[in-house]
Amino acid sequence: MSRWDIKPAAVQGVLQRTVEVAGKLHGESTSYVEHVKSAAGNAGTLLGPCDAREGLVGMALTAYANSALPELQAVSDRAQTSVQGALDAALAYVQGDEEMAADLQKAAIRTAEPKTYGKYAEGRKS
Repeated sequence: MSRWDIKPAAVQGVLQRTVEVAGKLHGESTSYVEHVKSAAGNAGTLLGPCDAREGLVGMALTAYANSALPELQAVSDRAQTSVQGALDAALAYVQGDEEMAADLQKAAIRTAEPKTYGKYAEGRKS
């Protein structure tokens, strides 16, 4: 049978650091997309009969930025979901440990109680 050796305090420390980094991902992804859009606006324009506001490179960068944002934010969401799952698992482990300890204490108390064995019940001699 396998043995678990989870240290709740260590798990909490790792999860706290992970939450800090994951929390920054959302803001970083938004900042990244804004920078790409800024680059798109400065990538040059089409001159001539069409006089477009953005050039082909700018349009491609804008399209990329718009499609990348949901994907980048999904990474942050997945990280947060993973952290929550790890937290839930650690809490279940601790609660399970407490339940097992309580069960063992109850069993120890039952074992220590005097028992009666048929005609040899405590206090009777045959």
